[in-house]
Amino acid sequence: STESINHIIRVSAFKQRQKGYGDHIITTQIEHPAVLETVRYLQRAPHNFRVTYLKPDKYGMIQPSALKKALTPRTILVSIMHSNNEIGTINPIKYLCAQTKQFNRNILFHSDTSQSIGKVPVYPQKWRIDFVTIAGHKIYAPKGIGAMYCNPEVRRCMPDDSSDTQSYNLLYGAKQEFGYRPGTVNIAYCVGLGKAAEMCQVALTSDHMATIRYLRDLLYEEIISNIPPQYHDKIRVNGHPYIRLPNTLSISFGFLRNTEITKRIFKYVACSTGAACHSGDVKLSYVLEACGVSINYGMGTLRISVGRYTTEKDVMLSAKVIASVVSELYSKQFSRL
Repeated sequence: STESINHIIRVSAFKQRQKGYGDHIITTQIEHPAVLETVRYLQRAPHNFRVTYLKPDKYGMIQPSALKKALTPRTILVSIMHSNNEIGTINPIKYLCAQTKQFNRNILFHSDTSQSIGKVPVYPQKWRIDFVTIAGHKIYAPKGIGAMYCNPEVRRCMPDDSSDTQSYNLLYGAKQEFGYRPGTVNIAYCVGLGKAAEMCQVALTSDHMATIRYLRDLLYEEIISNIPPQYHDKIRVNGHPYIRLPNTLSISFGFLRNTEITKRIFKYVACSTGAACHSGDVKLSYVLEACGVSINYGMGTLRISVGRYTTEKDVMLSAKVIASVVSELYSKQFSRL
């Protein structure tokens, strides 16, 4: 999916500017690094594209009003994720794309749907999205395989001459994959992605996602119920309370350090923190920071996900382990006051 994002953003930006449409790109402050680092590359010299980074609301959602203010006659590309990988909030991509096309139909619209595919319905053609990014490992395909969806209308606008078609490539070489991505195709991984996609269709047409949502909510409820009530006002859930992915729980334990929690639970629970460590410096997650989460809560954030093979027993055990450690840390902290 990282290659897909680079291909879409870099090639689209250069071709749009070559056509004389402009040099302005719009994205958000909370995109995956694959998007953010690519647009930063385009923003720097010698490319010098102009980039606007939309700020989300407190739930991590990009509002159509924010996009409307950012669109200009020189805008050539909009890239907004369908759902956020840290907090799970789902963006109103259908309306964001429609607003973009209404302003100028020549603006290309890309959405990173890596977190959403297989969990919630996504309709690229119905929503008139030009490009979609898919990550295989997010839907239980092998790691290292992904896909790029290109709207047929966009492809029809591309030249028929094969030599010119290669000018839409990120890489250059032979003419595999309709001439857009050279290199020997990894057949085994492609088959794995296809099979995983088939299984996702079954999951979306059944009540499987309702089960995932139930387990996610149960995890939160069990964590809270096993922590003494006097600490409840220091706990918050990040992201939109309803419009979010069914599997993701981003929970902040105010005034605690998530590193202190994870080093005590890692033998039993695998989870990530709301902070990134670079050269020994622990910093607040840029996603939480953009949503206005204070450092006192952000540094105590855990991101926990449930999946296809998670059981109710797993959830109950994990909740008790997390709650026990959090309760112990709060007790020690407040006993010193």
